[in-house]
Amino acid sequence: MNSEYTDEKERPGKRDILVFYLVEAAIVCFLVLLIGLPVAKHPLLIFIQITGLWVVLWTVWTHKVKKFRITLDLPPQTRFVAKGPYNFVRYPIFTAILIITLSLAIDSLMIEALVLWFLLLIVFIFDIRYEDRLYSSYFGDYSLYRGRTARLIPYVY
Repeated sequence: MNSEYTDEKERPGKRDILVFYLVEAAIVCFLVLLIGLPVAKHPLLIFIQITGLWVVLWTVWTHKVKKFRITLDLPPQTRFVAKGPYNFVRYPIFTAILIITLSLAIDSLMIEALVLWFLLLIVFIFDIRYEDRLYSSYFGDYSLYRGRTARLIPYVY
């Protein structure tokens, strides 16, 4: 499922991509600064955090570590991945970040932390819409994959 952009206008602007990443990083940083040490205190929340970290490691492993990328600048040799965690969700790293940060927000018992978490979720949803359009134009069969695979929560959303 490898193709090229059909129109140069479809190629994501580096500025657009950078804005998404900066907003996401800023929200996560504010959340960590607000809460403090990024490790939950409650055993159940620690387990949830470990689950999120496991999803990150599984995702990186699926990409064979060296080929793992977090940018949207897709070179022509980019291959579509639909195995491992991508079998269950299209954006496993977003899922992992949301799992980890939600456990921190809940553990902190701070309304501000939950508000920041919801803001991060909203930014991820906008980012997903943007990336779905990008991948649909770049990978021929992406729309089939998109139709059968949830965005963030397996079998739900």
